[in-house]
Amino acid sequence: MLVEADGERLSALTLPLERRQEPLSWRHAVLAAETEADVLWHWFSDHRLDGPLGMDGWQSHYPNVKLLAEQRMVGTRLDTLLEGWPQAQSSTTPLQLLVRQGDPLGALQGAGLWLVRLERVELLGPRAAEIWGEALDAWLVARGFCRQEGRKDAWLRDPLATRLLELEELQQERDQLATQLAQIRLEVDAMAERLGSDSSRIS
Repeated sequence: MLVEADGERLSALTLPLERRQEPLSWRHAVLAAETEADVLWHWFSDHRLDGPLGMDGWQSHYPNVKLLAEQRMVGTRLDTLLEGWPQAQSSTTPLQLLVRQGDPLGALQGAGLWLVRLERVELLGPRAAEIWGEALDAWLVARGFCRQEGRKDAWLRDPLATRLLELEELQQERDQLATQLAQIRLEVDAMAERLGSDSSRIS
């Protein structure tokens, strides 16, 4: 699936794809952590830089770039798009997320339950690893990923770390169930005590 914020560019990119027989899909959207999030999108003379970062984020790296326009756009969660994509619904094939523009952390935060299907993340935008890499690395490592060897802009799912996280989640669920069971037992004991007291008064 191809997701593009610029409708005109999306049309230009997908026109040759329409004649291919492979099951391809594309959406005009801006990925965000929350549905209908308010995203201020910037349009630059160098379209590779288009996205949520303004001039302050780019001018030190690209001193000649010009800001052409700004536009308030409505964000869309990645899981919303994937749930409407038949190929993703009908297959268990692992997914990859390749990010050329926009906020990669927001895109991942919007993946929801689809995150378990994600096997690889790569940043393709200019200076993306320098800008987003540290925050993205912390977020992904906490969810069972590791940097791809020799790369600062790509992450792979770590099977061992993922398994350990799954075990930790199961232990947390077990502890929650044990707490709920203990609470239920206390309530049952209290009810039995009240019933015994009522029976004694009746007698």
